[in-house]
Amino acid sequence: MADRGIEVVHAHLAKLPPADSLTVAERRAQYERAEKVFPVSPDVKVERVTAGAAPAEWLRPPSARAGHVVLYLHGGGYVIGSPRSHRHLAAAIAGAAGTNALLLDYRLAEGTRIELLVPRVNEESLVPEPSPGAAQARSILLVDARDRVRAQLHKFFEAAGYNLLEASDRDEASALGQVHEGPLDLLIADADDQDQILNELRPRHPGLDCLTIVDLPESSLREIRRPFSQKQLLERAAALLERKDRDLVRMSAPRPSE
Repeated sequence: MADRGIEVVHAHLAKLPPADSLTVAERRAQYERAEKVFPVSPDVKVERVTAGAAPAEWLRPPSARAGHVVLYLHGGGYVIGSPRSHRHLAAAIAGAAGTNALLLDYRLAEGTRIELLVPRVNEESLVPEPSPGAAQARSILLVDARDRVRAQLHKFFEAAGYNLLEASDRDEASALGQVHEGPLDLLIADADDQDQILNELRPRHPGLDCLTIVDLPESSLREIRRPFSQKQLLERAAALLERKDRDLVRMSAPRPSE
């Protein structure tokens, strides 16, 4: 029975999308659906209680002996999981042990992202070579709330021959773009900010392209997934601008007469 149970769990997990392709909310919802795949035996009594300050459930199988208790803390790295997702496992343990089980519904972490900027090599060797046509000074607008990151990327992009404008939020980005003299070639921003900024700036900068910072797998050249290095960001921005130049040349080339 144990081997059969493991096979069933493995078969269920094999059908699920990779964890790194889902948001925290999607992974939590996915775990909750385990309740339907692995139901608790109907002879197990489920009693919802409060254990101290935390919600909890008593699981009471018919084989439970008085005075014996299993305290069950569900898995999930303090980010995903709940009594619903692990009730079947706690009930199975309690039934096999002949005890009641107390299953805590502890508060989950909020899924905070922690970003560490650690240079992999000597900082001097990270300064890129000026790009071809650097004298043209293509202008890029970067939106990032972190002062230190903006300062580091400014140095990095400027060394490669680009004119990098930085903004801490969408409102500052829009204001900066409105007063910028000359063309604005590329916006680098999160998906939550890009639409508003593009809507406000494209009337003034009709050629403005966008590189979107995403958390899910990239779907096109116009997306870059976290985490990434400053070198990867520069290379993706350069690739977008080069493709834009090729498209302009192709569109302006005379067409052969029919």
